[in-house]
Amino acid sequence: MSFTYNFTTQPLLSQVRLLMMDTDSSAPIFDDDEVNQFIQMTSSQAIYQSGQANPTGNSVSAPVQVYSWYQAAALGLQTMAANKAYLASISKILDVTLDASKSQKALSAMAEAYLKRDDNSGAFAVAEWVNDEFSARERVYKQFLRLYGS
Repeated sequence: MSFTYNFTTQPLLSQVRLLMMDTDSSAPIFDDDEVNQFIQMTSSQAIYQSGQANPTGNSVSAPVQVYSWYQAAALGLQTMAANKAYLASISKILDVTLDASKSQKALSAMAEAYLKRDDNSGAFAVAEWVNDEFSARERVYKQFLRLYGS
């Protein structure tokens, strides 16, 4: 299980780990592959529309890749909260009574706070509308110029 927490070599991965409080290398909650999947699932590449990424039908990657460490950390915290809720079904082991509902509620609240912070960050998206095939051609042509220059 790989664990990276280094702001110089892996800043995005480390920022997400910091927000999820997964900074102890001796007892990691998630490995690097899992954290990277949270980052990928919440990135602009995961939601980028194919018409924007491939206006000409050629293999073109998205011109701008946007990552939200708050969205990725919120997804990780929601995963932890779901695991705590699952573990809450085990309420008693021998003489010990367990209560995972408090930690589940706290993790869910923190995830919601991160999502709210990300929603209020001022980022926005632009969608272009086409009304007919002529404006659709014009949109493809202009997108081609934006991607490859004149």
